[in-house]
Amino acid sequence: MSPPFPPSTSPLSTFSTLFSESSGLPFRKLEFSTRLTKDYPNAYSDFYPSKAGCVYKSGPPWEVRTGFEAQGIPREPRTVCRPEIAAVWPATLKRIINCLDDLGVQLTCINPFAWANEGDDKPFCELLISVGVTPRSLEYTLAVSAAVAVKEILASINLPTVEVAFVEMVVTRQGGALPLLPLDPVIGSVPEYRKHFTYRLGMPIAPLSTPYLEGTGGLFLKIGNDPVLLTCAHIARPPPVFDNTGMQRVNIGQPKEYIVALGAGAYNRVVRDMMGEIAKIARDIETFNIQLQRPNLPQKRREEKEAEVVRLTRRCRRIDALHTEVTKFRSTPELRSVGWVLYSSVIKADANVGNEELGYTQDWALVQLDPRMLNMETFDGNKLFFGDKFTPGRLARLMWPNPEDQADYKLYIDGQIQVWDVVPPEDITHLPHLDANGMPTLFVVMNGGTSGTRVGRANGLFSVKRTFPEYGIDKVDSLEIAVIPYGGGHPKFSEKGDSGAGVFDRKGRVLGHVNGGAGTTDETDVTFVTPSWWINQRILEVYPNAEVYPVMGRK
Repeated sequence: MSPPFPPSTSPLSTFSTLFSESSGLPFRKLEFSTRLTKDYPNAYSDFYPSKAGCVYKSGPPWEVRTGFEAQGIPREPRTVCRPEIAAVWPATLKRIINCLDDLGVQLTCINPFAWANEGDDKPFCELLISVGVTPRSLEYTLAVSAAVAVKEILASINLPTVEVAFVEMVVTRQGGALPLLPLDPVIGSVPEYRKHFTYRLGMPIAPLSTPYLEGTGGLFLKIGNDPVLLTCAHIARPPPVFDNTGMQRVNIGQPKEYIVALGAGAYNRVVRDMMGEIAKIARDIETFNIQLQRPNLPQKRREEKEAEVVRLTRRCRRIDALHTEVTKFRSTPELRSVGWVLYSSVIKADANVGNEELGYTQDWALVQLDPRMLNMETFDGNKLFFGDKFTPGRLARLMWPNPEDQADYKLYIDGQIQVWDVVPPEDITHLPHLDANGMPTLFVVMNGGTSGTRVGRANGLFSVKRTFPEYGIDKVDSLEIAVIPYGGGHPKFSEKGDSGAGVFDRKGRVLGHVNGGAGTTDETDVTFVTPSWWINQRILEVYPNAEVYPVMGRK
């Protein structure tokens, strides 16, 4: 009998076939020998349900369920708070990078996480160094010897028991109109749809010349009297289209490189979602009307159903009115133009971070907003809307899950978080929050152009992201804040199209801005964030009069 999968099958395509969470296939199917499991049997069980295959993990094997219909043990990364090694960690990462480069390992990222079984209070592995490698590039025997070399480096900083894993992961960048609409979640209608066409953090944006290359606006600034929007350079001037030379608009004679609010994909997605809900509401109303025809329906239930029909009818009309407006007056990218590129940095790593080993990613741009697009009477600056996914009470519960860690507790009254400050470097390495089990962490929230509102946890040790040379960008090894999923069934923190989005802590302080992620080619397991305190310094070097956190208009 021939094997179910030919040996020449691509590991990624084989893996996605076997490992799709929606496939319904039992986990035992992974017992079939694949390129990775023939040498390392736990290649797809160590980090289940991630689709990223593990080439090798040092140390004792992690638990695997057995039996004919055994399912994988879902695992999730947890944050690490080790301030005692934070000062030497960048230098240690550089030593690991040099070691792996000398051995010929094609690394893509390095992530220091703890690991727990999903739902467990505490991790079973307090720290694992996970080295991302280019798929199909690393042989098992080289992975084993490389792990030994990395463990020797870790032992030199008193981490002799920390193990190392090599995981196949790719690094990706997450990439005359009517005025933008105002948004007031308390009195406005259908804010979860309306927010896409408003001046809110998380605004989906794209270049007018390439509306299919999409990203997110992360923070509003003000330079003089001009409102500007912070995003990534690879969103404002995508490398496949523009040379990596940087750009600054210094006079009115320069051609404008226009930016639109909602690229092609985001616009189509929002319109499709509105049409889908209108159809669903129509079916619900029809169902209620049929039920109301029953003669034996109790009066109280009849009144409840009649009230629900009225509510659904009102909601349907509001969605339909917004749908009509955006399809009639904002249907083409030209009708959604909101401004033009004011400044775009060269994409590189900048070692000006207090150490000479590694630098942060310099990948930022400013979009000058067309003043005709903003009503300054209603523009209230930097507020993060989260009402598309969470109620105020639910988000507060996620941000303050531990009764011993509620000294800074606050109510999110109107479904928004006021942004007002920056997370300082010490809070990144000395994680200030406690999760439900008393473990240190830093809870964060984001509204991405693709993903909407997501919650996660920022790690206390920096990761490394490697960007390979392409489109005029040199090979770059950069320090990154790694954000992992919140856990407990919450989705991945970001998706493609979220680059540029601001990441905020529970008090409304800016942690940083999404610049990419790592995972398989079709999903993001780890989100990489450039710290805001560092980006602000770079902005002030170019525009000394920039006001990073203006409070404007209606409060």
